Amino acid sequence: VDLGQAERCAILAHALDLLKPVLPKSTYEKAIAQMRTRVFLPYLAGGENWSGNNWNAVCNGCTTRAVLALEPDKKIRARFLEASERTAPYYLNGFAPDGYCGEGLDYWNYGYSRFITWGLDVRRATGGAVDLFKLPRAREAMAYAYTFALEPFKAPRVSDGSASVPSTGILALGRLAWPDLTCERAETFALLTGGLDNLANRALDTESVNLYLKPNRRPYVLPPRTWFPDAQFYFGRPAGAEAVPFSACVKGGHNGVPHNHNDAGQYIIALGGTQVVQDPSGKKYDLDTFGPKRYHSPMLNSYGHAVPYPAGLLQNPGREFGAQILSTDFTDARDVFELDLRGAYPADANLKTLTRRLTYDRANASVELVDRVA
Repeated sequence: VDLGQAERCAILAHALDLLKPVLPKSTYEKAIAQMRTRVFLPYLAGGENWSGNNWNAVCNGCTTRAVLALEPDKKIRARFLEASERTAPYYLNGFAPDGYCGEGLDYWNYGYSRFITWGLDVRRATGGAVDLFKLPRAREAMAYAYTFALEPFKAPRVSDGSASVPSTGILALGRLAWPDLTCERAETFALLTGGLDNLANRALDTESVNLYLKPNRRPYVLPPRTWFPDAQFYFGRPAGAEAVPFSACVKGGHNGVPHNHNDAGQYIIALGGTQVVQDPSGKKYDLDTFGPKRYHSPMLNSYGHAVPYPAGLLQNPGREFGAQILSTDFTDARDVFELDLRGAYPADANLKTLTRRLTYDRANASVELVDRVA
């Protein structure tokens, strides 16, 4: 089952469910018959998605939600619920244990929004007996959107992602799973806005409406530091409302994440909402974007990123190519983060030393970057 196929099926299912009292019976039955033939039965015949990226949440989630809305046969509904229990963990395993999304915030917005609506519909259909939000990494993946930011809701661009803010619609729906994960941005999102999925889950659900009647209006304040240890991704920020709005981040990790760019060691610096040193983000998709020539593009290989280019060497793609942490020293006044980057480059490159050390000095609003190579 394909992305577009599953998404269209979910949208049609919501529409049919809401409009059933006023639709001609023949129209309603014909639509369901087409979805059963083109989506439901192919899915049961082996169309489940087992990937660890956004495709999983979209294909499995949207298809299951359509079945739960329309399918009268409870045994078929049960089969899809059972499939949800088996496939959802694979989506969440695409996140690091600390919640980091290697696909970037753009694809987090796309995939996690479908996971949230998938989880809400499954929980509602089973009276809470099946709760995808209790799976490992589900909460950590939601919290990622709150802390993956240089400044409040100003995220760096990594991998193929280009979005700089998490979707307010997802933050609003996330409150239904974790009411304590909230802030003003999530609570001021209007009930009667957004796509049909969000609308159905917010404005037409008793649990959601009751939650909106009890807002906290909690201000959103980023901590002076965010550290994703599993992904080796560090954010340094100023301390205090009066401090200079100057922040930086640097990533280690490996070159085998979904929508990967060869960017181990990449750093980004922001001042007052502007990323003065930034990641080029993804290129416009074409025939070679996901083929064997993917890393011929300097937008995707290491040449187009703020990483070392020792003796004209480019980093290699693959999970086996990446950085190692040499040291971290985090204090109130400054943070120091040092990486060994030799492992991101060809093994026969004869690199004796290739280190990168970033010092974020919040006391003096400065960043020092030191590379050493032999």
